[in-house]
Amino acid sequence: MMTWRALGAALAQARELVPWIVDYDARLHRREPRLRASEELLALLGPAIEQAAASAYVASGIDDPFVLTVGLGETGFPPFVRVGGEGFRRRMRR
Repeated sequence: MMTWRALGAALAQARELVPWIVDYDARLHRREPRLRASEELLALLGPAIEQAAASAYVASGIDDPFVLTVGLGETGFPPFVRVGGEGFRRRMRR
């Protein structure tokens, strides 16, 4: 069982660790003025995901889909889209 003192010592040691790669650290990096605002990027994201999912559905050749799932792969990217048709619906009802 870890004591409060041991936890404090472990946190103090963790604070001193130096990462191998730093993508962004607000303490070190300045805000990039040329980047789009988060709200603007989020406004683009929804329609882009919808278009990608619709394209995946068309490419699947499945008529009258029952479910369309969008998710991230094991490593995060690229994302994937699964399309389930009537056969999938029947198996789910069992």
